[in-house]
Amino acid sequence: MPLNNQGGLCQVVFDVRALHIDQPALQQTWVCKTTRELVMLSHDRDILQFDMA
Repeated sequence: MPLNNQGGLCQVVFDVRALHIDQPALQQTWVCKTTRELVMLSHDRDILQFDMA
């Protein structure tokens, strides 16, 4: 499912099949925060940050 932003850039395309987990007990909860300048994913004490500028 492509994401579209009028007048902007599409930075990611999610495929629902990529979210499939063979063993549901291994699921984790991640929080995604996005702005024009960065994308930040966090889980417990783990943080991944991608600067878009």
